[in-house]
Amino acid sequence: MPRRNPDLNILHMTTIRKTLGAWLLLLPSLATAGERTVVSAEVYGHKGETVRIDCVQTPFIKAEFHNNPGERHTYAFEAPSEPLLLIVAGKAEVLLGAGDSVHVVVRMDGRNADCRYSGTPGAVAANELRARIAGLRREMRYKGQLLACAVVDVKPAARVADAKELLAKVGEMAGEAKGKAPAELLGYATAEQEASAYLSFMEYPKMYEEMRKTPIAEQGIGDYHAIMDGREARSDAAALACPEYASFLMRYCDYRNGKEAAEAGRAYSTPETLEEMYAAFKAFYTGGQRDCVLFHLLSNHIRGGKQTERALPLYEDYKRECCTDKEHARILGTFMQ
Repeated sequence: MPRRNPDLNILHMTTIRKTLGAWLLLLPSLATAGERTVVSAEVYGHKGETVRIDCVQTPFIKAEFHNNPGERHTYAFEAPSEPLLLIVAGKAEVLLGAGDSVHVVVRMDGRNADCRYSGTPGAVAANELRARIAGLRREMRYKGQLLACAVVDVKPAARVADAKELLAKVGEMAGEAKGKAPAELLGYATAEQEASAYLSFMEYPKMYEEMRKTPIAEQGIGDYHAIMDGREARSDAAALACPEYASFLMRYCDYRNGKEAAEAGRAYSTPETLEEMYAAFKAFYTGGQRDCVLFHLLSNHIRGGKQTERALPLYEDYKRECCTDKEHARILGTFMQ
């Protein structure tokens, strides 16, 4: 994007935009459900020519600004009732709900991004909670990628213990934030960490067995098929808005089907093709959970037009029998084009 010519008209419009953004942030009570949702950012240390704002949940919420350090970039849009996670300049994250107005000051230093939030108090509290959780994970040296754990030979028993500790401490943090942050934003923040922990329970022992040639029975984690006992998959809108939780739901279906087969003394094979996975998820889940899982399965396969022809009959079946969120069908329709 070319640099703007700094004549008087453009300077005047920039001043108006900054002033409008400031008023929106000073008056968060005006931004209620059904009204505009606002995110604004000041970005320092970003090397790119533009500052992008992207939404994890939908490609229809996005903006791009010329990178002028210290300038307030303001983006207003109509948001759905579910929580949204916005990515600013590829690194900074902003969690917010419909009607919220959040301003973030981002200072980048290499891979790191220090963020300071202001605006709607509940949304600020939720973002600060997520920042504290990120700090906790760093303190625990809790790796985000399971493959990285296997590469450096983190033992499954240690990973499972760390995941349980993470869940316990995040639960305490969420309890402290209760009443300060909206329930749906707290639900999103906890769903992210539950997904990480539960995938560690179900996925890592299998991965470690394959990479390190150590049978699950010799990993010190106890009964693998009991490791998720007492932990139910959530169906609330906040959890289903979280892509990480959708990944957990996919793995949970396979885990439960494998457990059922083991208890019945039957052989079991994990579905591998798109069609097999679609059929398994459709049979296992109902309602919003089924919509969530099938939407992410299809979007992962057809994004960029890679497998649209193959996915077409599944997409039509999904729209006809499984879709409970019309926005999901709209997004998939765009990917199919």
